[in-house]
Parts: sequence; C-alpha cells; structure tokens
Amino acid sequence: MNNLYVHFDVPKHEVTLHAFIESARSAERTIAAINREVFSNSLEIELLVASPETGSVKQVLKVIIKGFNYSGGIIAFLLMVAETDLGKESIRELTGKYPVEHAVEGIRKLQEKSESLEGKQTEETDETEKEACAIVERFVVSATGNALSLERDAIDKLEISEGTRFEIADAQSGMFEACLQDERINGIGFSEEDDFPINRSSFAARAVKPVRIDKEDADKPEYKVELVELLITSPNFREQDQEGRQWKAELANGSSCFFIVADKQFWSRLHSKEFSFGEGTKVRAQWVIKTVKGKVRSRTVLRVLAVDSVRLAEPLDRNAIEAAVGDIQSSGESPSQGELF
Repeated sequence: MNNLYVHFDVPKHEVTLHAFIESARSAERTIAAINREVFSNSLEIELLVASPETGSVKQVLKVIIKGFNYSGGIIAFLLMVAETDLGKESIRELTGKYPVEHAVEGIRKLQEKSESLEGKQTEETDETEKEACAIVERFVVSATGNALSLERDAIDKLEISEGTRFEIADAQSGMFEACLQDERINGIGFSEEDDFPINRSSFAARAVKPVRIDKEDADKPEYKVELVELLITSPNFREQDQEGRQWKAELANGSSCFFIVADKQFWSRLHSKEFSFGEGTKVRAQWVIKTVKGKVRSRTVLRVLAVDSVRLAEPLDRNAIEAAVGDIQSSGESPSQGELF
C-alpha cells in the first residue's frame, strides 16, 4: 500500500482549504527530507492526490517512485541501504523499527532475480523493478506518517542529520499551525482507520516553528584514516562504476560495509592481472572514513596494501593523504590518523 493518509477528526466531514493544503505540503516536504537522508536524493518521487470515499475527510496522497538516479539499479541500492549500519539506523529512526530480516531477504531474492535477467528487457524484468519500487514506496509512506506524528522532543532526538530534523519539524509545524486555525479539527491520525492519536490539545506544541541551525555548525563532517583488514564478499572490477555499485566486505567484527577504491596503482595492477582476486579474497587497506555526527557516511580506500599474501604497497603518510583526499583539504580539515591494525 503506497497511500499516505492524513485523517482529520471533524464533526461534519469538512476542513478549511488552508489546513488541507498545508497538510499536503507538509507531507511533500517530509518526503523530500526522507529522500535526502536515506536515499541521497536518488529517488524521483511523485505525490498524487487520490480520491477518498464519499463523505470522508481523509487526505489520501499516493506516493509514486517515477525514477531512480543510481547507476547500479534500484534493487542494488535498496539492498545496500537495508544492510549497512547507517541505512538500518536511518530506517529505525524514521519508522520506529529496524528492517526485518525477511524483508531484507526478499530484497536479496529480487537482486538475484534481477541479475539472472541482466541484459534482457522482459515483462519479468519490469515486474521485478516494480516490486522494488513498491518496497520503497511503502517505506516512504511509513516514514512520513511516523515523522509527522512525533512529538517535537522526539524529532529533536532523532539520530539523523540536523538539516533533515529541521525540515521534518518545520513541515510538521506548518501542518499543525493550519489545523490549529480550523476549530472544527479535533484530532489527526495518519492511517485509514478512524483512529486519531493526536488530539487538538497537542496541536500547539507541534505548531511551534523550529530554530534553524547555522550551516557552519550543522552536519560538519569529520574524517578518520585507518588501516583495516577486509574479507571481500562482493567485489566490483569496474573502476568507473563504483558509485553505482560499491565494493562490499566483511569487517573483523562480522559486520558488512560498503566502500570505493581510489588507489590508481591497485587498479592498474589488477587490470594487468598481477594477482588473482575474487569473492573471499582478504585485503589489507588504508582507508578514510567520513562521518557526520558520529555516523559513517562513506569509506574510501586510499591505498591497497596487500591482497591475500601479495604485498602491494606501504601506507600513505599524512601529506600524501591530504593530497589524495581533495574534499578534506577544501573543507579545511585534517584527517585524524586512528589506531592502526
């Protein structure tokens, strides 16, 4: 179900146009914030107004995934989001629960099906992509309704970026300010049922405008350089396609991670077939981890030191690291050298 309900508790099945429009606008802004936070603005989302049943005052908004700006495909990206710690935490924060294992397994099966159909454009291929889009649509609907229904202090405590927290709180404020002005609205719910958990006495607290944090202080990234041992579980031998499909590996603690390889020397020697490489290969590498408010945003391998027993290089020194990581230099920050394995 990709319907997002804004359900008004009113005595005569009518609300002001202002309250109706502001509610839709707030839902649209919240969806945009979720797209940025979880999917890096990769989704092209269309919000449609659906027709409710006669005599009802339900605002029914239909969420449609029209496109997907990710070269690796929607299924691969969806699996990456659902399997990484960052993705899991974002989903939990926005919906109130982690992605359940059977849902992740369902996405894996879709990926296997998609890979078996690679290069073929059939009805089955289209159906597989539609199934993946339906999963994303259901998540967006769930996250939007949950976010707009939260109390303000709960929004302030969400472990998401500062900008996304502001957008959700500001969108919520616009909705409840408009509903507060319509004295006929006694409560609001975000489901199809006649359940209105947010009563009118709670509107004022949600209608308070949030204070925007200065961009200089919000979401300032930090960088840390580490030496790491990786068990490769899904390599990608296409250097130019790494943004579309990142490498996947298992860390020493058993958790999975995704990363890209920026080591030109490694790519040259790999293409020259100086060593064998595949699933299950062990790699020792030096990478830089970008974090925002303690959450990992990206991992980039600067130097591959060894592949299994084949030694390739020595770690970069600080000057070489700063030369290799242009965004660290442009931000005026120096990467910290963590404890090395």
